[in-house]
Amino acid sequence: HSLIFLEDLECLVCASTAGIYTLDPNSQDVECVYQPNINTHQPEPANGVTGSTIRACAWNPQLELCAVVVGTELVVLNTEFIPISRIPLDIDDDNGQDSSSGACVMSWNGNGTSLSLSAVYTNITPKSTSLRQVRIYSVLPELQLQHVGLSEDGSGGLVTHLTPPLGWGGLHSSLIAGVVQTQRKHFVALFEGCNALRHGQFDLRTQTNLASTNSGGVVVTVGQLAWNANGSVLAISYTNGAVQLWTRNNYHWYLKHESRFTNIHDEMTATAPVLQWHEEEEYSLRIVCRCEIRELSFHWRVDCSNTLPQTVTKNVANVTEASPSTASNVRSEAEALVAVIDGTDLKLTQMDRAIIPPPMFAQAATFSDAVVAVAFCPNSNMNPPLTLITSSHTALTTDRIVLVTQLANGSLGMVTEQLTVAGMVELPHPYSAGGLRQLTVSHYSVLYSVSSDSSGAVGAAVAVTVALHTLQLVGATHDDKLLELTITASRTNATDDDWLWEVEAVDTLTVEDTILCIVNHSNDDGNGALVELSDGTLLDYTHTSGILPREEPLLEPCTQIAIRSNSQTTTHDNATHASDDDDSYNDSPDPPPPTSDLVFGLTSRSRLYCNEILLSTSCSCFLLHPSFLIYVSFGSKYYLRFIPLVLLETWDPYAGANDDEETMALLQHGYEPRLVERGSTLVSIDPNRSNVVLQLPRGNIETIVPRALVLQFVLQKLQSQHYKPAISTMVKQKIDLNLICDYQPAGFAANAKVFLECLGTGEKGMKFLSLFLSSLFDGDITQYKYPLPTWLLGDTTSTTNSNPTESGQPNARSTFDFTTKINHVCQTLRTLMMAKRRTNDEYLHPILSTYAKETPPQLEAALSQIILNSTPASPLTSSPSSTPAPPAPQLLSETAQASIQYLAFLADYPMLYKAALGMYDFNLAIAVARNSQMDPKSYLPEIRNYQRTFELNPARAKYEIDVMLGRFESALRHLVAANEHEPTAAGTDGVVEPTFFETECLPLIQNQKLFRLALELFPPY
Repeated sequence: HSLIFLEDLECLVCASTAGIYTLDPNSQDVECVYQPNINTHQPEPANGVTGSTIRACAWNPQLELCAVVVGTELVVLNTEFIPISRIPLDIDDDNGQDSSSGACVMSWNGNGTSLSLSAVYTNITPKSTSLRQVRIYSVLPELQLQHVGLSEDGSGGLVTHLTPPLGWGGLHSSLIAGVVQTQRKHFVALFEGCNALRHGQFDLRTQTNLASTNSGGVVVTVGQLAWNANGSVLAISYTNGAVQLWTRNNYHWYLKHESRFTNIHDEMTATAPVLQWHEEEEYSLRIVCRCEIRELSFHWRVDCSNTLPQTVTKNVANVTEASPSTASNVRSEAEALVAVIDGTDLKLTQMDRAIIPPPMFAQAATFSDAVVAVAFCPNSNMNPPLTLITSSHTALTTDRIVLVTQLANGSLGMVTEQLTVAGMVELPHPYSAGGLRQLTVSHYSVLYSVSSDSSGAVGAAVAVTVALHTLQLVGATHDDKLLELTITASRTNATDDDWLWEVEAVDTLTVEDTILCIVNHSNDDGNGALVELSDGTLLDYTHTSGILPREEPLLEPCTQIAIRSNSQTTTHDNATHASDDDDSYNDSPDPPPPTSDLVFGLTSRSRLYCNEILLSTSCSCFLLHPSFLIYVSFGSKYYLRFIPLVLLETWDPYAGANDDEETMALLQHGYEPRLVERGSTLVSIDPNRSNVVLQLPRGNIETIVPRALVLQFVLQKLQSQHYKPAISTMVKQKIDLNLICDYQPAGFAANAKVFLECLGTGEKGMKFLSLFLSSLFDGDITQYKYPLPTWLLGDTTSTTNSNPTESGQPNARSTFDFTTKINHVCQTLRTLMMAKRRTNDEYLHPILSTYAKETPPQLEAALSQIILNSTPASPLTSSPSSTPAPPAPQLLSETAQASIQYLAFLADYPMLYKAALGMYDFNLAIAVARNSQMDPKSYLPEIRNYQRTFELNPARAKYEIDVMLGRFESALRHLVAANEHEPTAAGTDGVVEPTFFETECLPLIQNQKLFRLALELFPPY
């Protein structure tokens, strides 16, 4: 019934049907410490119980209490095997003749205070004299029945068709798992430990149908249920030698792993393996099968394809010269592809296209057996789909292989970027039986082999032999050998969809220790893999050189590792936009000298290392970004931290006091850390959108855009003159648009024409341009709101730049006057827009923004643009000077009103109203006032008064308006002009009478001190 080792007694305790025995490992002495009275001829032991045999035995997790079912009683023993409590059971005593259908099974809860018992109870209902039930008994402070397993539908019905296997979750789980077997279904029923009500279920899935007889006459049933220490994984063993691991997420149960410890020929004699989880290590499982004991260690891993921020070019092969070469920029079908293992289904979701929370998914690839491992092809963005154009102009396209799966039977399956299964191959003997423990794709290539008719005529037959897919895989066998495989796919007819898949074991290498992890990487010698042994030793494996040991091992064995080659970190940004402008790319600064590769490792104790540097002691997960190491740190709060890879390359851990405070702060806290929810796990990163996908503890998916990735992404786009995606990202993420010109002020002025061309003249481009102009202010935003560290400037300035002399270096920044930034930017862009516009409507709002944002605001010039736009002749071919003043209905049009409202957004309505009056255009003033909050009773009489005066004497009306606006010099000039149109008592010599000068002009001159202007306007008497 049970076999354990008690450290307090230093002996091995074995519970059998006849009794409980102890074995001293040193002296090999066997002692019977507890024996029920089976026959009346034997004397009764001092602490024994009269009755039947021991039908079940289970120790609590603390190994302090032992529960045994003896006959029809449940007895609890202490470590001295003395009964401390007992309770009668309503079960039959069959005197040791228990069958599998009538067996009793017990399971304790995590804290050892309650136990569950699955047994066939009698006198349940009048119609059913016996029925298997799950009952919960409390042990402390006394043994008593607490709950009986019932249905969850509120009817209080009994759960029928239960079988003996039973398992209670660990310390952090209250679920009790039992197996229900019917004629049609075989599933696990879950009971709540607090009330024994059934709460959920999931169907069991195996290669052989459960509870049914296969061709060999073997009935497969469940042998044991076992929860791990924290209750997150349920292990199930079957009588055919299979072991499955199940886990729950978002109310769905996933079959994550299946191992086979027997083959089809041994199923007649196979038994269910015995399972036991480690008490402290949550994912360490001991399996006893036949004459061997295996200990397996499992680790959680997120399977996601690598997404590189670079333009993917579709390659087109040409058969004849009649087919011109073409190329187009396409987006890979498998970027940010996440694979979720669930039995025979591999659930795939492209996180860059749709955030679908589990258990839902975008598409599933179904296999013939359970999937146990997934390996993505390296550099998925670097291997685009290929299209072959024949002489008959027939396009033949084949999709890339994006991942390779390993099944429980040892087969390998290939999945294309269309998320379909391309083919299956079986591992060569003798690796087909047990499969591989670790698997990675170290190299992937796609090739065409084409031959055509010698005549070369258009439409001639083309013989195509296509050897398209070649995959090189590296895996770890169960005997800790490194196995290199080559998988090829070929076909002899280009129009045939049937592929010939072949696998070959190229080489087998022996290592000195157990292989812990294998990851793919690229180096200067070619594609290969990085191998980590159980002692932390790192080995480089290449197809040409074999195994090469690394000089610096990891300080601790790491369950998850990743590598970033020096070629990837130093030339990544240069390669990002090299295809956009080859000349400017060649003129960019040379990359820094290469350094050693960065190897990152995460231990089972949450320590994160970079080579020999300990970065964090509280890391739950990490992923690599092209510019950052991103990881989640836990503590009182959970943070998403970003460590620059450039900083890790150049930082010397032995420099000591020479390190500056900025470097140490970045290594400790990261750049712009982001607070996340407790228990968040990194799923994928899309550097093309600066998105980070997280999975929360309850299972749902959340996408965030951290400020660190946004700033780095925006600066790269600005440096490469991709202004439209940069400003689009800044608007979405509420980044101050002044960064566009403050990052490289002199360079932005030189590239202003490129800036306008990138935004275009569409509605969206005009909105971005107007928003940029309206947000300008005099000052450098990089000095306080977005301080740019030196490592970030060095990382972005290594990209493409059309004018290196204006690249925003410190000397160019120091010569730029930020106090006049608004006027400088507005005048530069307005000059270009006025030259580029083809109609008056084009660039209207941005031009209004440039006038309104200048210091001082040029509102009259802006209103003049509105008047010009409201004229019937909108093309610029008509001369504005020859066009008469627009009538009032034109200013009341929808376009004019929208322009006035937009201009009022940048300037206050009172200022705009006064500017319209200052232009002496009363129709414009009414149009402005109509869109304001002004009371018509206040402005209409005023404007009508001006209009009546204007009809009699225009200069007099302008004088009154100038006085109201405080433009006194203009008022004095208009006052003099008004007197010329009014009747005066002028003398014969034309000199103005003193009466007019003294009554109107002199007070204005004296109050406003306009003496110099008065001497110019009035000749001496």
